[in-house]
Amino acid sequence: DVPSTPLDVLCALCLQKLKYAPNEKDMIIMKHVFEIEYEKDGWRESRESVMLDFGLQPNDNSSMARTVTLPLAIAIRALTEGRITQTRGVVRPLQKEVYQQILSEIADLGIKFEEKTLPPLL
Repeated sequence: DVPSTPLDVLCALCLQKLKYAPNEKDMIIMKHVFEIEYEKDGWRESRESVMLDFGLQPNDNSSMARTVTLPLAIAIRALTEGRITQTRGVVRPLQKEVYQQILSEIADLGIKFEEKTLPPLL
């Protein structure tokens, strides 16, 4: 197939130039630090959540593909199976009903967040 539009030409060039080299993988690291202050007693702490994931090339998907598409696929399946009851409008993963299912299933697929509480803030 000969590219016929500017976008097709760009895609063809990117496919040629951005291929992984033999034995090359991608890696994603995500780190969140949460500063928490409890109103009741004023206690403060920091919690850290870190995800480190490597691609499964050359025989499977990149880490970028897995970490972007799998959570969405899990949420769609949960919606169609009735495991998520909020079925109107845009559903953001801020409710436990949504995020617990996604985190549990992606952990089964090897994508995990390691969490720890950091020393108290002064």
